[in-house]
Amino acid sequence: MVGLSRRITACACLAGVLASAGASGSEDAYEAGQARLRAGQYAEARRDFEEALRLAGSGPERAAALIGIGISRNAEKEHARARAEFEKALATEGVTLEQAAEARCRLGASYFLEGKLPEARGEMEKVLAMAGAPVEWKVQAQMTIGQSLGRLREWAEARAAFSRVPGIPGASLQQKVDARMAIVRAFFSEKAYGDARSVLAEILATRGLPPASKASARVLMGQSYLSEGNCTAAKSEFASVLALEGVPDASRAEAQLGIGLSDYRARDFDRATPELRKVLAMPGATARQTHEAKLRLCLRERRLDGEKALTVLFIGASHTQVWSIPLLVEALAASAPPGCPRIITDEFTRGGRMINWFWEEGAGPDTARAKIATEPWDFVVLETFFTLPHDGLFKYGTLFTDLIRSRGARPALYESPVNYSYPYPEKFQSFHEENVALGKALRAPVAPSCRAWMTYLGPNPPDEERRALYGRDAVHTSKKGGYMAACCIYSAITGLSPVGLTHRAPTLEPDGLSPEEAAALQKAAWTAYQETNAEHQTAFEVVNPGKE
Repeated sequence: MVGLSRRITACACLAGVLASAGASGSEDAYEAGQARLRAGQYAEARRDFEEALRLAGSGPERAAALIGIGISRNAEKEHARARAEFEKALATEGVTLEQAAEARCRLGASYFLEGKLPEARGEMEKVLAMAGAPVEWKVQAQMTIGQSLGRLREWAEARAAFSRVPGIPGASLQQKVDARMAIVRAFFSEKAYGDARSVLAEILATRGLPPASKASARVLMGQSYLSEGNCTAAKSEFASVLALEGVPDASRAEAQLGIGLSDYRARDFDRATPELRKVLAMPGATARQTHEAKLRLCLRERRLDGEKALTVLFIGASHTQVWSIPLLVEALAASAPPGCPRIITDEFTRGGRMINWFWEEGAGPDTARAKIATEPWDFVVLETFFTLPHDGLFKYGTLFTDLIRSRGARPALYESPVNYSYPYPEKFQSFHEENVALGKALRAPVAPSCRAWMTYLGPNPPDEERRALYGRDAVHTSKKGGYMAACCIYSAITGLSPVGLTHRAPTLEPDGLSPEEAAALQKAAWTAYQETNAEHQTAFEVVNPGKE
């Protein structure tokens, strides 16, 4: 989410409110809270803001502290509790217009982050209706409305919302450019690359365009050509970024990656290899950029840091996206003992889509079928989904596994968990049985998340134990549930036990899981894998760790 998801410090106007009141204990505590927010110390920041609230001597001071508390709650994904603080700020006697606009905007943002899009849009409309509200918050509100419409795949309406930003009085050049970039990304989502380039050309013609924005526009121009398979035009756009002055390191690395991917897409691997290796040595290259470069190198060289690496493509929806399951599987493999295969992953994911949609989308550029067909994958993991009817699951599972095997790769099935609202264990068991039958028919290993759920919880678990495996939406997994699913997938790919592997990973946030929690989840996943695949394991090939 542009702006609000990255902005965790309070608006500068709040600091001005406090400063105008003169030095006070409340101001000192408030400033300490801001510093802790910037450092990512959310619980500590909250304590400072609570102290600022206790010492507050005026309505603006109280409102500022309440907004700070709400920001810290949002940062820790406690969205309902954050909203309660923003509501208190709005109800505070003496709250300034600037504070009210920020509190209302952050209230809407908390709804957005929780996926409650109508509520988010409602709050943002209220911000837009506030006479005299600061431009910053009006722009944020309009952008969030566009992003909410984009989440619903209402692309034309989303573009219309973004196009209103330049009409907000006082909107800066950068805000106008950001809105146009959002329009470009909406066109990308519809694969309307020609329309995207038309908007990018307008952006590039903007007088006074900062070098960073010019670089971003050129990169997107190159990516649009690359998505259409025009590798020559793509490479030219990426090269033009490297010729610009004042470009951030991450943008330069993105352009260099684009050059390597252009050669790679053109199947000129001799040129692609040194270009991709340059990315690995570039200052400021992000983890995603280096991962993209390493993946392509591994697809052709079959090695990762001197060890055998399995290349694995994930095709799925939100149960693959939440907690970044592919990267979590990578982390598990990286922590395995010497001699065990390492894993490097890529993914083709679309929220809310099932394997029937991925197949029916066709085999053109930027499709799951094309992604399978054009790379030498070791494994392709297909996310199955419990709402797809039995006949569809078998039909499209068969079509995909036939394609996967025709390209020399091996299929694996990711049995994604069933929503909390469905009967437990009945629905879990019935969906698991469907996946077992599908795995036998397709001669493919099953990553049995549903079976692992039942193994871990038992037949009649307390509601709080079952609920702990889900996130706040009761649809997607919690950290624990996502970790157990990743353990199941690791075993399905390698045939090896996850017991004893890492309980920490970047996608699990700073502290990961406790060793005791991880051990119980690992054991349940391994037991479920063995029970699920024992009868037909000889029908599919599992990885031999010593095999080159």
